[in-house]
Amino acid sequence: MRACLVALVVPFCFGCGPPPTVDRATVAPGFKQASAQELFAQARARQAQGDLLGAEQYFAAAMERGYDPAVAVKSLLDVCVASSRYQSALGHAQNYLAEHPADWNLRFLVATLQQALGNTAEAKAELERVISEQPSHAPAHYALAVLLRDGLGDPAAAVERYEHYLSLAPGGEHAIEVRAWLKSHGNGATP
Repeated sequence: MRACLVALVVPFCFGCGPPPTVDRATVAPGFKQASAQELFAQARARQAQGDLLGAEQYFAAAMERGYDPAVAVKSLLDVCVASSRYQSALGHAQNYLAEHPADWNLRFLVATLQQALGNTAEAKAELERVISEQPSHAPAHYALAVLLRDGLGDPAAAVERYEHYLSLAPGGEHAIEVRAWLKSHGNGATP
């Protein structure tokens, strides 16, 4: 189930429980003097080398030093998700959302992370919030339908979400799957 959720999350990720504690003394010499831009560049270098935990620490430090949080959080979450550090990704995302509550794509990511962590009530609440504020967010309708169907055992409620998904994205990534599921569950009146 986690692998499926991550596959769903990554395309909408802009790229992580609390963020990790960073021991600045062991991260790199000269860390105290590094600018936000230098820290961000070091994070990118570590990411390219496959040091995802180090990259996470440097991206977080770059944000602390004033690097554009809208840019840095995307990279930060990318490395957290890539290293399967979902709880850490969730912590970073929630911290960012506290100051930027209308970032609906990030809120969608938080919902999928909550679902991946088994927090179905939190995932449902986040997805419903996205749909309430952004009713045309087709992936949120799809994710809520999957959660209702598989996570909450409510296939009847899933039908409505799937139908909304199809009305918004009739040729969408999951349209064939959704149509087949609706047809096999007695609803042949799909768009």
